[in-house]
Amino acid sequence: MLEQDMSEQLGDDYFEMHYQPKMDKNSRINGAEALVRWHHPKYGNLPPIIFVSIAETSDQINILGRWINERCMQDIKQFHEAGMPTLQVAINASPRQFIDKNFFSNFLSIIDKYQIPYPQIELEITESQKLHLTDETLEGIKHLSQKGISIAVDDFGMGYTSLRYLKSFKVNTIKLDGSIVCDVTKSNVVQEIIRSLASLTQSMNSKLVAEWVEDEEQFNELVKLGCNQFQGAYFSMPVSKEILIEQYASHTFQTNE
Repeated sequence: MLEQDMSEQLGDDYFEMHYQPKMDKNSRINGAEALVRWHHPKYGNLPPIIFVSIAETSDQINILGRWINERCMQDIKQFHEAGMPTLQVAINASPRQFIDKNFFSNFLSIIDKYQIPYPQIELEITESQKLHLTDETLEGIKHLSQKGISIAVDDFGMGYTSLRYLKSFKVNTIKLDGSIVCDVTKSNVVQEIIRSLASLTQSMNSKLVAEWVEDEEQFNELVKLGCNQFQGAYFSMPVSKEILIEQYASHTFQTNE
């Protein structure tokens, strides 16, 4: 039923993009992650983990993905007009989308349509489904990298899949799994893992991003361990593009959505 509703409701009346600020170690906004929201007329705000998972079971994920990409580029144009010309926006993509042979060409064509500089876009590979590293997928990712688009791996852990990504293509950003970050002030083992990953990303000329940062103690420890970028409730929950523009200008944050 929700899959059918999504097909009928996908558009500006029921869907919108929210943006969670990414902070540098000086607590200044230097990026944002785009996150889709669905305001269902009957059920209210639906969690993305539910409707994105439903979309991934069919071609609906490609339709939803194209709408997200288009909407993000429109919003980035507004960020430019609001005095945020260098803000890099991370756009999530499910490995299921990469099966579509036109994904990479469509992604680039939407960026070009709105004349967005490539370095302002980060493609974030989510781990909701395993990424099949076919020759076509690797070629597509490498082509985006050559254009200057940043490639991020979300929920990075110490498993085989995450490490295989590093071997297979250029990774500009590693996002720590939230379950690692939440124990950073309690576990010496977690601290050593993060310190090692910080050293690895530094040698790769890449960024290490900590998400799920919930308090000042965590933030200070993550800075000390070598993380480059931070996001989480300590700074701001995902907000509308209008509120993000206000936050960027006034440096005030919203901790509850």
